[in-house]
Amino acid sequence: MDNCIGDAWSRSVLDMRVPRIALLPLLAVTLSGCDGGSVPMPPSPSATPAVSAPAWSDEEALEVATTVFKRYLEISNQIYNEGGAKPERIDVIASKTVAARDHAGFAEVSESTRTLLGKVELVKTTLQSRLLEPDETGSLAAVYACVDLRGTDVLDTTGVSIVSPDRPNTRTWEVGIGLGAAGQDEYIVTHKEVWSESAECE
Repeated sequence: MDNCIGDAWSRSVLDMRVPRIALLPLLAVTLSGCDGGSVPMPPSPSATPAVSAPAWSDEEALEVATTVFKRYLEISNQIYNEGGAKPERIDVIASKTVAARDHAGFAEVSESTRTLLGKVELVKTTLQSRLLEPDETGSLAAVYACVDLRGTDVLDTTGVSIVSPDRPNTRTWEVGIGLGAAGQDEYIVTHKEVWSESAECE
């Protein structure tokens, strides 16, 4: 779509940091009492366990990622079709970084006089990678997700489409999937960037 709103919609239907657990070395200090004895060291705190990836096969990782991204698109489509209302609905299925971008797109639609119609449809997903531990965005698996934009439209106040005829038919996203936090779905979209655009999904 041309114009900022159309681009926000198609790109929002759109980051990978591995948390490293650093264990501070214990400082061995012996305090001498008046009797010449030593004060015992307090027990060292337990280390926070690292988050490990589920024991997915490639097929299982792809299936989970596809299911999560489909749900993400359903919620995103609904918010855009409702004029950007209740944008917090996306928060259950998206990381803070992904949700922040989406909220910006929803706000742009809410503040405009344009109408968004239709749905961005997921056509194809291809597994890119699955990880043994979360990457910098919290992703445990990544896929290429190709979506079809042809079922969407943006209308001005007179009901005339303002979508550029040069808009690509499809867009492929690089999508990361990771564990959700409290109050979120079990798995969420943790990363989303445009990978390519073309006439058809490859």
